[in-house]
Amino acid sequence: MEVLANAAVADICKLVDDDYAVFRLEISQSQNDNRALRRKLQLLELKMARERAERTMRDRVLASRPSSVKILDRYRGMARGEGNLNGGHKSFVKPAGHNTWSDDQPITVDEGSGISTQHVIVIEVSVIV
Repeated sequence: MEVLANAAVADICKLVDDDYAVFRLEISQSQNDNRALRRKLQLLELKMARERAERTMRDRVLASRPSSVKILDRYRGMARGEGNLNGGHKSFVKPAGHNTWSDDQPITVDEGSGISTQHVIVIEVSVIV
């Protein structure tokens, strides 16, 4: 009887030890996974903060530009298909008297009156969506 009891205790101890080893391995793997996910989260937060800072700097630079540069930037964006198109129209601006399109052609505007100091041809193109 004592031999059977000792054998049962030995079997129980072996099962507990085996289960404990598996349990410790799972805990260790979970901790490693948590560390990796925490690091990934930190990297993503750092990337987002960097992009937010770059966007803020870009917005500040754009806000500090004179209105003639802002208008030129807006028309360049529209020519590339960016921005909102009100009423299904898209405007392309070309200085009058020139036969070639120049991306860096300035359009100056008198800030007081809002009137261009150059003649400008505006071509309205309907956009079907």
